Amino acid sequence: MALITNSGIGITQFSGKLGSDIFARNSSGAYVKSFTTPTNPNTSYQSAVRTFMSDSVALWETLSIEEQEAWHQAAQSGMWSKNNRLGRRISQTGRSLFLHMNVTVAFFSRTITEPPAARTIITPYLESAEYINPGPPVQMNLDFSESSITSQTVVQFWGTEPLSLGVTRPKKSAFRRFTVRSSSTFASTVNVNGNYVTRFGTPGSGKRIFFRTTALDLLTAMQYQTGQAMIET
Repeated sequence: MALITNSGIGITQFSGKLGSDIFARNSSGAYVKSFTTPTNPNTSYQSAVRTFMSDSVALWETLSIEEQEAWHQAAQSGMWSKNNRLGRRISQTGRSLFLHMNVTVAFFSRTITEPPAARTIITPYLESAEYINPGPPVQMNLDFSESSITSQTVVQFWGTEPLSLGVTRPKKSAFRRFTVRSSSTFASTVNVNGNYVTRFGTPGSGKRIFFRTTALDLLTAMQYQTGQAMIET
């Protein structure tokens, strides 16, 4: 479905599929491309999301009318609004808010059955990354602005496979989550070398690896971007 923004001078924004064309925007501006049938790699992550979505739909259907109404009211309060593809702030339905929150925290074996109250959490900023090789041991150290995080939150670590030295801005789709730290295992410096090698293999020399981190509140399913860094091997 295409999203359109109209103004006094006509259509000013267009996003989505119309006929055989796809309207989108990137860092260089708006563009149009022909529609192609997307591939379905059916990764373990995608399979897990599908399972979590099915489980969350089933859980929603067990809620009473009063409980569902509480979610509808929470969604319309504006507290949990989000941006659509055109950057406009929109409110979700109670059902979509419930599903979004529960799919998000299901990776950590959690459920949220009542609309949560907003809270403030510590969001450690990823300040730098350092690759130490030779070791022993070889280290990929990520340095943060904080030495601890709020209870009931986790920091998720995302990385790219080893890329050529000419890459400066990898696409968001190039990042894969490869490890998580809870409040009991987080520190101001985290050596992720073992986790990275398990996920991507040992990187060769002369490569760039990009990292980004997100903080996730397990009580509200709110996620916060907490920085990006890069190392060269």
